[in-house]
Amino acid sequence: MLRTVGLALAALAGLWIVLVQLTGNGGNPTEATLAGYPLIFVALAVGMGSLVSPITEEASFRGYAQVILERRYSPLVALPISAVFFAAWHGPTQGFFWSKLLFFFAVGVVFGTIAYFTDSTLPAIPVHIAGDLLFFIAIWPQDASRHLVMKAGADAGFWIALV
Repeated sequence: MLRTVGLALAALAGLWIVLVQLTGNGGNPTEATLAGYPLIFVALAVGMGSLVSPITEEASFRGYAQVILERRYSPLVALPISAVFFAAWHGPTQGFFWSKLLFFFAVGVVFGTIAYFTDSTLPAIPVHIAGDLLFFIAIWPQDASRHLVMKAGADAGFWIALV
């Protein structure tokens, strides 16, 4: 199972690299306007971001980290800690702003609560997908707080996310 997941993640990373090379754009198309990007690149970025990310994030933060923390501590301790990890994970791409970090913390608590009470990460995945789709449709096109690495340079957040 772990080998299959690793191979799938490697394949997705390879696909992302190919897309970047084919379109000539950076790997994170997050300018305030999407007009300069080919439609196929935007569509694939939205598809990967709203379908692949929720599955891997739920498996990582709720299916792995939260479960380990629940075994060692209690759910009341595990849930907010995994939500802090979730918020910190989104900082490099969404910005280290208190409003955004608190939002992602709250969302992490919601997803963690769903996973805890259902004893599964599966019910949170469609909710996560819906949230990401809403983000990509309503917020992403107007969000000017993020800049492309190829235009702004690689900052500490970029390297943290990369590692």
